[in-house]
Amino acid sequence: MVIDKMCIVERLSKIVGITEKHNIVPIIKNVKFKFGETISMMSATNLEVSAIIAMPGVAGGDDKELLLNGRLLLDIFKELNDGDVEIIDSDETIIIKQGKTLYKLAKESAEDFPEINGEIEKEDFMADFEVDTKTLIGAIRKVEFAISQDESRYGLCGVRLTSRNGKLTAVATDGYRLSMVEKDVAVDFAGVTIPRKALANIYNVVGMGEKVRLVVGRKMVKFITSVSTLICRTIDAAYPVFEPIITVNGDHANAVVEKDAFMKAVKTVLIVADSKNKMLKVSFRKDNKLVLRADGTVGNAYETIPLEYEGEDVVLGFNGKYLQDILVNAIDKKIRLKVPKEPEIKLSSLFVLEDDAKALSLVMPLII
Repeated sequence: MVIDKMCIVERLSKIVGITEKHNIVPIIKNVKFKFGETISMMSATNLEVSAIIAMPGVAGGDDKELLLNGRLLLDIFKELNDGDVEIIDSDETIIIKQGKTLYKLAKESAEDFPEINGEIEKEDFMADFEVDTKTLIGAIRKVEFAISQDESRYGLCGVRLTSRNGKLTAVATDGYRLSMVEKDVAVDFAGVTIPRKALANIYNVVGMGEKVRLVVGRKMVKFITSVSTLICRTIDAAYPVFEPIITVNGDHANAVVEKDAFMKAVKTVLIVADSKNKMLKVSFRKDNKLVLRADGTVGNAYETIPLEYEGEDVVLGFNGKYLQDILVNAIDKKIRLKVPKEPEIKLSSLFVLEDDAKALSLVMPLII
């Protein structure tokens, strides 16, 4: 069989991450290739995430199946020159040859590779819809910073895809902050949680197509593009009811601030903040000033920026890293804030609203 080097490199680099770090089941370190005259395919799985990517047919393909270590094969092909590479299937080895360069690799049985089953049972089916790939990936990237890193809170270790107001919605929270974005994609389903560990595969594999079809089941989601299919198991754990949390009521005062100025102020004072909780004291003042203060073992820092504010003077404590994450991911030049009022200040979150992005983030205050 003869195949172009970049045909392998471009596609294999998209899925090789699925195969790595799985010493318990060595065979799934491999990628399965099915070569044919008309169309060829490569597939990988770690039993939680699986991917199938189409390739052009190859001369001498003859519907042959091969199983090769994904990372090793990628490293080999990267070192070869651009152009055609010959793959020879012998009895006990697989030979990769280009000019005077030759590799002999141990052969494994493709029949031992786990079957990739993406069938969703009728009783588990929830939704089937199509969306622009950039829209889907943009929504997930927008909120992923708020995913919980605490594996003991398994249900929060992913991005929630659901519908709100009849539109596709992505949500992430770690219990201390929350980020949500709505997209103009008409859909109605209860929601599923995509594991954090699967997100890189969505960016790599799903990102290969301009449009993606989502077939959503309670236990898995299929992402289907013109050149690839990604099958991802969902997190089988309850997700918190977030609608009451994101409801902004009359206990908040309105404020508007320049995003870049706010972000720079947070970064400036955060340098000296105590490393334990990175606390920032944020003062919203009725003279239209926003004052940030950080205290640490080496000293303290202050920064003052302009603010459009309709409330009374109030001082709130926040984890500065959480504020920074929200602002880094914001796209509006000016962001609207909903600032908690007394006496509910210890119970209410600070809301960051983006009109252009149709996004909402919130962060809970710390006890000062």
